[in-house]
Amino acid sequence: MSSFGKNIGYARSNMIDLGTQVLRLVNNVRDAQMRGVDSMFGRLGYRRQSMARPLLWFAAGAVVAGGVALFLAPMTGDEMVQKASNLLGRAADDVQHRAMNAVDKVREVAKHEANEATKSDTSAKQRVANGIPSSGAV
Repeated sequence: MSSFGKNIGYARSNMIDLGTQVLRLVNNVRDAQMRGVDSMFGRLGYRRQSMARPLLWFAAGAVVAGGVALFLAPMTGDEMVQKASNLLGRAADDVQHRAMNAVDKVREVAKHEANEATKSDTSAKQRVANGIPSSGAV
């Protein structure tokens, strides 16, 4: 019985040693892979990023989702439709106002350019009538 107990003890210690060796092997392989990935990224000019960026994106998404939930949750369907239509109506009015301003600015610039071209053309005709060569002629 004592030899059987000794054999069980050896078997246990051998299993623990085997498990330890397997964990060391896995860790060494993982470290070698990470060194290879890091050196490959280093050759390409990249560096590993911290976990801060994905966590910040997650937090930003949570904030947006919370805002949407607050926008939608505490009101009835009719109230939500009214609020959304008011919001979209204001946005549409703002876009329309900006578009009209842009059209007006384009018209002003086109009118100014047309006046400048007319002045240049009139000036060139007067120079030709007076026998003065144009500024581009030698």
